[in-house]
Amino acid sequence: MLARRLRKAMPMRFALEIGETEKNRLEFQFNQLLGSTIIKVNNNEVKKTVRYFSEPLLERHVVEVGKEERTRCSSKSTASFFSAKSTWCT
Repeated sequence: MLARRLRKAMPMRFALEIGETEKNRLEFQFNQLLGSTIIKVNNNEVKKTVRYFSEPLLERHVVEVGKEERTRCSSKSTASFFSAKSTWCT
């Protein structure tokens, strides 16, 4: 019963369209309850992490997007036991 509720926990998700001549889609998903982060570029998973209770509550990610029009995107996610926050820069 508890495992089923944990799997159905609503993650924080959002997507960004990046580029002017070459459009790329960057998707970010963070589930604070399970401690998982998934980053996808154009529906391809490029990064997946799981944090446990003993690990730090600050994560940094850097992703390169595009072939012709290269864009470097970085993320900083902070989490506490009661809230989560994510910041993206391109």
